[in-house]
Formats: sequence, C-alpha cells, structure tokens
Amino acid sequence: MHYSKLPFENFVDKVDNVLGQSLSDQNLVSSLSSFGYGLKEMEQGRELLEMLRQIDQEQEAAQRRRKQLNKEKNELYREIQRRYMRIVKIGRIVFDDDVMARGALGLDGPREKQFDDWYRQVYMFCKNLLAEEKWMKSLSNYGVKKLDLKNILVDLEKLEELNTRFEHAKTLSKEMTQKKRKQLLLLQDWLSDYLKIARLALEEKPQLLEKLLN
Repeated sequence: MHYSKLPFENFVDKVDNVLGQSLSDQNLVSSLSSFGYGLKEMEQGRELLEMLRQIDQEQEAAQRRRKQLNKEKNELYREIQRRYMRIVKIGRIVFDDDVMARGALGLDGPREKQFDDWYRQVYMFCKNLLAEEKWMKSLSNYGVKKLDLKNILVDLEKLEELNTRFEHAKTLSKEMTQKKRKQLLLLQDWLSDYLKIARLALEEKPQLLEKLLN
C-alpha cells in the first residue's frame, strides 16, 4: 500500500502505528536491527513524525490567524466603503455643476478596486473635502458632518494596520505550508525506505510483516 497517498491525518496515524509496533515488539526489533533499523534508527523516524506534527499545529494556527485577520479586514473595509459611498453619492448631487469640486474630490468615474488605489481614493476624498470649508458647508445641509469624514480617516488607519498584519499572516501561512510539505516528504521517504527493508527482513516471517503493515 502507498501510505503517502493517504489523507494527512490517516498517514500520520499509520506512521505512528508502524513506529509503535517497531519500537515495542521485540521480535520486530531484533529482526530489523540486523538490517540497519535498530532502536536508534526508529527513534529518528519518531523525531521526523513529531516534528511534522508540531509544524502541522503551527501551520493550522497560522491559517486560523490569516482567516481571522482577513475577516476583520473585510468587515472594516465594507463598513468604510458604505459610509464613504453615501457621502460620494450626496456629493455627486450637490456638486453636479461644480467642475472644480468634482475634480478635486474625484467624484467622476469608477471607484478603485485594488486596495492601495482604493485607499488613496478614499483618503484624498476625505482630506480634500475637509480642507474646503465651503464644500463642507454645502454638504452639511444634507447631513454630512466633519466628524463623519474624520471617523473614516481614523478607520482607514485601522484598516491599513489590519491589512499589514493580514499580509504578514498570509506570508507566514505560506511559509508554514511549504515547511510542512518538506517535512512530510522527509517522513514519506523515511517510511518508504523502512518498509522496503522491512519486507526483505521479514520475508520469512509473514505474520510479523502483516502485523507491522496492518
């Protein structure tokens, strides 16, 4: 059987079982020691397995962190976008005939989609609007306050920090996935070599071989 084809958890359990049998059954220990797989070599296999388990836990923790930060980031992004677009829509009505205001506030054209471009678009909209008292006065008649814009700027900073943390978490998650894959291959190679030797060593002891494999 190609144990490397098993799902990860099943593979880990199988290796654990093989190692357990190999380290506890004296008949297996004595039979395999003469073929170069004594207790020392079996402990090396155990170390590979335990390292893989540790890396797996670290990878899962990194993935959970990435998912949580991504959720928080997206929630805050949607909230900022909702408040920002409300003011943009009002601005398009209020400054329908004001070319200067429309240009400075970027009211014409589509909203940016890429994060950095979108961030800059929202930031400049708020900053330029706050800097022009007469524009703010016009919007105040429609319920837009300076505090609304200042709060968006505050939340933009929070979002930028969240995005930075998310990008770091995403990088770490990828690194841990690669590390896990490398460790898994090391253990798969060790197990493959061991089982090949075990089949030779236990050729005349089929019951022992069956016990080891099952």
